[in-house]
Amino acid sequence: MFMGTIILVLSFLGFVFNRRNMMLAFMCLETMLLGMNLMLLRNSVLFDDMSGSLFAMVIMILAGVESAMGLSLLVSYYRLRGVINSYGM
Repeated sequence: MFMGTIILVLSFLGFVFNRRNMMLAFMCLETMLLGMNLMLLRNSVLFDDMSGSLFAMVIMILAGVESAMGLSLLVSYYRLRGVINSYGM
């Protein structure tokens, strides 16, 4: 019932407690977007509103673009530095 909220809270806690590894922080950030989309879709169905579903689709498209760009930046950072940890910046 509250799966979106649970996913959002767990991914936020993962982001807060695992900030040293940039890859884990990036994965937690993407999972937060997924949790917000689940809550948006649930409210869209609950209130019988189509605009929430369209907005969730736009968010998912932008999250895909963001993840592709973020992963390419992480790969190039790893090739340059040899480590992905954020305390090595």
